[in-house]
Amino acid sequence: MKHIGAILLLSVVTLTNCGSDSKQDLSGLILLLGGSGILGVYCGQTASNPVSFGTATNGATVADESGLIAALGGNNCQTPSLTNNGNGTVTDTANRFMWTLCVIDGTTSPKQPHTYSNPNCGGFTGSDSSFDQGQGESICSGMTFAGRSNWEMPDAIQSNTLKTASAPYALGVFGTADNSFADAQLIWSSSEVTGSLAIFSRYANGAAFYSGDKSTTSQGAFVCLSKL
Repeated sequence: MKHIGAILLLSVVTLTNCGSDSKQDLSGLILLLGGSGILGVYCGQTASNPVSFGTATNGATVADESGLIAALGGNNCQTPSLTNNGNGTVTDTANRFMWTLCVIDGTTSPKQPHTYSNPNCGGFTGSDSSFDQGQGESICSGMTFAGRSNWEMPDAIQSNTLKTASAPYALGVFGTADNSFADAQLIWSSSEVTGSLAIFSRYANGAAFYSGDKSTTSQGAFVCLSKL
């Protein structure tokens, strides 16, 4: 892998030193490296938690959405290209992610997503939102599901790729499947801002983000993401 990285880096240097005809090739190579997960590079939050963002308040919609995205490091993700795998997961080939379609079922042990039966997820239970941010992160990182064990809680940049501006406010099957993102409305992310606040992705209306105390339960459900 290190040899491949060295070859690609040399290619970038070579193209940079060439004439204007190479600019298009250079842009394509950079997009390949940064946008599709090559060499373990994936889109998402680049700023370290907690990010410096002073206008979020506990239990409220984040009004300055563009300011929050900038504080998190900017939106470096591609427009998702989604495939419903029919087993409770959805693959985004543009960003090389696999998502759980259904929220984590708070009643199972070990914790797993709600059962998916095409076209819907199993019904919510009150315990689905009984976790704080740290508990959700731990459950994702320890979960084995759909033959994969590298699950994690998505950050707010990653989960925002699945947000739409109009009803059902979640992209593709995440909006059409019962008891998925659109019905959950608030989904935990791993992103934190100053003041011990966590960021949620919001799928209840046109607002994209919500902030709440990261140690408080009963605020939202959560899903997990696996990098391909």
